[in-house]
Amino acid sequence: MFGTLVTFIGCYLFTGKIVLSAGVGVFDFFAKIILFYLHERAWVHVPSFIHKLDRSIRRVEKIEKS
Repeated sequence: MFGTLVTFIGCYLFTGKIVLSAGVGVFDFFAKIILFYLHERAWVHVPSFIHKLDRSIRRVEKIEKS
């Protein structure tokens, strides 16, 4: 919430338009929620990706040693 307030104030200081600043603040608020959700969903897949990458690296190292 503090970040949205800072965005609102910064936009107001930059544009001088309160309606535009409020719109930017509302957009900022919902964009952060959506991006946070997508970020967390992406991190769910990271451990499996790292495991697959590690297996592939081991396979390549094994081939190079042969």
